[in-house]
Amino acid sequence: MQSKPALKELPVFGVIAGQTTRLTLTGENLAPTGVKVNGPIQAKLIESKPTQVIVEVTPTPDCPPESFDLTLEHPKDSPILKLPVLLAAPEVVVKKPLSRFDQAMPLPVPSAVQTTLDNDQPHLYRLELMRGESIAITVTAARSPQSDMDAIVRLRDGRRLTRAMATGPLRRDRRIRYTSSTNGTYFIEVGDSQQRGGGRMLYRLVVTRLG
Repeated sequence: MQSKPALKELPVFGVIAGQTTRLTLTGENLAPTGVKVNGPIQAKLIESKPTQVIVEVTPTPDCPPESFDLTLEHPKDSPILKLPVLLAAPEVVVKKPLSRFDQAMPLPVPSAVQTTLDNDQPHLYRLELMRGESIAITVTAARSPQSDMDAIVRLRDGRRLTRAMATGPLRRDRRIRYTSSTNGTYFIEVGDSQQRGGGRMLYRLVVTRLG
């Protein structure tokens, strides 16, 4: 008697809204007859084999940054993966170290960075904002199956005082919305709530303008 299909972990951190991503999924006894996603995402089955399946997924440009069920349709059982959708923004290469205020990496707005916490020290990024400028800060971590990071995010002003903070349930993004009251330098601090570091402490930071 053939065993039920078993699907391994999603091989990417997530998929970007408005972009097409080709996913190579692996497992045992797969060979699905189709694929579907329970959200504003087009999904197409490219290749169907017992140990490997290739799927193309395209979230709409306005797809919310949430996780959706991707189902491989199978007559015996239909395995499901959580598919994290990420905000679109120009990608910036991370320049380490990032652990001191004088080493804080400057970020343009909008931009996105994806990296890993190497140790127990949070990462610091620097923004230059004008008075009245409104921004949104989004950090995705444990919503991806590739990350165990329980992210905590702070926005600090030029005097390093906390102006806003985001924390909460493990599998949700951290979000801050802020309007600058003065021209000046601000810092985004991204860390783990338990001060952990290592290969599974992976996160993606996106900064965009509001309005």
